[in-house]
Formats: sequence, C-alpha cells, structure tokens
Amino acid sequence: MATYQPYGDYSPIAMQGITANGTNVTKSYDGMGEGAMNNIIPTATSKAILAQISDLVMLILILAIVAILLIAFVIILLTTSLIIDDNSRFIATLKVLGYSNPYIVKTVLGMYFVLIAVVYIVGFIIGWFVYAAIINSLVASIVLPIYFPIWLPFAVAGGIIGVYGITIAVGFNSISKTNPIFLLQTNAL
Repeated sequence: MATYQPYGDYSPIAMQGITANGTNVTKSYDGMGEGAMNNIIPTATSKAILAQISDLVMLILILAIVAILLIAFVIILLTTSLIIDDNSRFIATLKVLGYSNPYIVKTVLGMYFVLIAVVYIVGFIIGWFVYAAIINSLVASIVLPIYFPIWLPFAVAGGIIGVYGITIAVGFNSISKTNPIFLLQTNAL
C-alpha cells in the first residue's frame, strides 16, 4: 500500500519511525507516514462531484442550444425580410393576379423548408461523428461523464419548427401589408 508524508520528508525514518537502543535508554521516534487510503475521497463525495460535472456539462449544452437558436432566429428573420424584399415584384404580381396571402407565403417561403430539413439531418449526422471523435479522444486522456441525450434531436427539431413557424408568421404579416399597386408602380419607374 502506498504511503505519503505530509511534510515532504520521505526518508525511511520519517515515514516508518525508528526505535534506537542506547546504553541505558531506548528512544522511539514515530514515523509520520500515512496510508494513501486514509485520504481517498469517499464514494458518495466522488459521485456528488461527478454529478456536478455532469450538470455543468448539461447546462453548457443547453446554453449552447439556446444561443444557437437565438442566432438562427435572427439570421432566419433577416433572411426572410431579404427574401421578401428581393421577391417584392413577384409577390406584388401574384397579389394583382388574385392569389391569396397564404398561397404567396407558401410559395415564397415554403421552398426553403426542404433545404432546412436537409441541413438539419446532415447537421445531426455530422454532429454525431464529431461528437464521437471528441469522446474517443477524451477517453484516451480524461474520462468525463459526457453523454448524448436522446431528447436533443427532438428539442432541436422543435426549436427549428418553432423558429420557422415564427418566420412564416412574420413573412405572412409582411406580405399581407404589401401594397401591390404601389410596389409595381415604383418598380416600373
């Protein structure tokens, strides 16, 4: 069993002590060595530390998801306004021809749904392989309680559907406020 000495003197006398027999006197010196088992953290404390690390990793993961969703939301809203602005003449023409606002929104913004679905699927596949590579590299040096929760793809899909739904609502609001006659007159000049 390994022993250590809290004062840094690892000589045999300091670690184990000695008994010295003199002429009329026997002196005994106690060793200061302690077994390593005396200072091992109890199992309950170790589990509590691992639970805290696991909670911290999950908190970081959730914060990253929220930050990515917020960034995606802003980018999608900006992209939607640019798409509507770029297609304003087409939207005005469809309105003049009598198409309804929901049909115009479905036509202009619905074409991006397939792209979003493909990017979502490819992103999770690439993300899984990157995640597996990171875990395999960490296992060689450090063992951390990191896991891939099964609810994560569903949460991200729900977030994407929510952001896309809000984007369609904002796009519908913007398209319904479009004045086709004014828009076609100003573009004709």
